[in-house]
Amino acid sequence: MLALLALGLMLLPAAPSGGRAAEVAARKAGDFVQSVGVGGQFAEKEGIYADNMSALKDAMRELGVLYYRTSAVGGRAAAVAEDLYRSLGMRGVFHVSKWDGKKANGPLMGSAAGVINNLTANGTAAIFAIEGPNELNQGGPPNWPDLLRDYQKEIYTAVRSNPRLQGILVAAPTLVTNADNPKPSVRLGVISDRIDIGAMHDYVSDGGATESRFRPSAAMLRANNFGGGPILVTETGVCTEWQMVKEFSPSQKCISQKAQAKYLPRNLLDKFDEHPGNKAFIFELVERQHAAEGARAVAAERSGGGGSSGGGSSGGDGWWGWGIIDASMNRKPAFYAIRNLIRLLHDGGGDFTPGFLDYTLKGNGAAGLRQVLVQKQDGRFYLMLWQPVRSFDKDSNSDIDPPPVNATLHLAQPANLKLYKPTPLDGTSPEAALQPAETHAGVASVDLKVPDHVLVVEISPAGR
Repeated sequence: MLALLALGLMLLPAAPSGGRAAEVAARKAGDFVQSVGVGGQFAEKEGIYADNMSALKDAMRELGVLYYRTSAVGGRAAAVAEDLYRSLGMRGVFHVSKWDGKKANGPLMGSAAGVINNLTANGTAAIFAIEGPNELNQGGPPNWPDLLRDYQKEIYTAVRSNPRLQGILVAAPTLVTNADNPKPSVRLGVISDRIDIGAMHDYVSDGGATESRFRPSAAMLRANNFGGGPILVTETGVCTEWQMVKEFSPSQKCISQKAQAKYLPRNLLDKFDEHPGNKAFIFELVERQHAAEGARAVAAERSGGGGSSGGGSSGGDGWWGWGIIDASMNRKPAFYAIRNLIRLLHDGGGDFTPGFLDYTLKGNGAAGLRQVLVQKQDGRFYLMLWQPVRSFDKDSNSDIDPPPVNATLHLAQPANLKLYKPTPLDGTSPEAALQPAETHAGVASVDLKVPDHVLVVEISPAGR
């Protein structure tokens, strides 16, 4: 049945000629859902995650994510892993950031096996990967590269030498780095003999287009540290408390909630498109402190009156608004934008080989659009399109709404089309954003207006 449905939109042979549409290979829609995760302080003993775990579990169930990332250090990691696996079917990536008293002293050598044994005390099914230390090159000792290489070897040996842990991946440590400053990754050097999969963090801190740094940064890290293969992007996101940050942390550039809602689905699709094995973890699920509280803590600290030791300190990030849920437990537009995209692409279980879609996209500016094509088991294709442009002006702290790019989608065979704009903007309700914005029956072409947020085109055989 699947083959018949797919053939309704396929044109063989594979090599197009003349003005015919070009065959594009689709990926599985379900693989995109599998590529999305959230990060946060799930294993902390106190704070907003510990105090609201039941509500956050409900939020993750609604969001539709299957993976999360948190710390392996602390007595609650094993219990949290078991709970989230049993109640939600989620699997975790746990970073082993066990410091020798404090981060400035580096890792506590000899501790990796103990941390990993504690984490896996309740079994291993809940653990997807064990990750190296978190950003040791920021705040670590001068000899951090040597210490990090040695400690990563400890982690790798502890996992690979234990038959009980063979289903768990060992991920690389993460660095504070970007494509403009390769020195940290050069100093760390090749670590491919002590990892199974790469890891990195990807932030765009100047309000720029969310796609602007990931691919060159990933290429740099592969070249310097772990060769080819997939990457776990265990932190990625954008902060939204730009008014507070502008005053108290002027070097940090945050954006509006509207721009965050535009950027994060683009961010996830970009990473999914770059390599079939990538996973991206939005930092973070919930904000750990109200912006006003954080600003007061910073002011008190600067005046010599002390301050919060957590996310509200001037060196912390808990009050910058990284979350897709705010500190009052309200879901932001970005939460619904991600939820809606996952719901549109969710495809259940089962295995199949996706096919090809014969299409072209024409028009002034069409060549600059980003395109990601996936297919569901029932034969339906989903083409995601967007402009990879800046959606926030960091200098004026204002939203940018660029005009849509006019493009015409040409199909080799007539099809039924539904157009979705899953990102709820400018008062659109989250549920309304899940409904088709346009429908077209039995057409071979359609004119599109592609915005700077994700446009989803569902394509199914015309006879269905």
